[in-house]
Amino acid sequence: MATAAPTTRGLAIADLLNPATPRPKRFKASDLTRDDRIRIRTLHDYGHTYREIVSNTTYTRAQVQRALNGPVTPQKNKPRKSRVITPHREQLRQWLEDGRNRFTPLYQLRYYVPPPLNLYGEA
Repeated sequence: MATAAPTTRGLAIADLLNPATPRPKRFKASDLTRDDRIRIRTLHDYGHTYREIVSNTTYTRAQVQRALNGPVTPQKNKPRKSRVITPHREQLRQWLEDGRNRFTPLYQLRYYVPPPLNLYGEA
């Protein structure tokens, strides 16, 4: 009685070790839409478990988990708060565009602070 070669997911181990053998393509589920994520959350809110949601819908376990643990929609990063107060911003812009300061090298610019901006402690 001959024994069959050991297999892994339908491929023989010898085939897996051979670099000329093409690898099986991995299945990637499509990304969920916002409506899909809301549907999954609604099912979970009504008492359905992960397993029930996966078996009754076309979503994968990973998609259900991501929909329940993540945000409904991706949030954009909030802009950083400006350190320069708005009335002084225009003065700083004028000072930088002034002809006398135009040729100041950028690495030295931090040492030249216009007088009204001394209140920031950079003078």
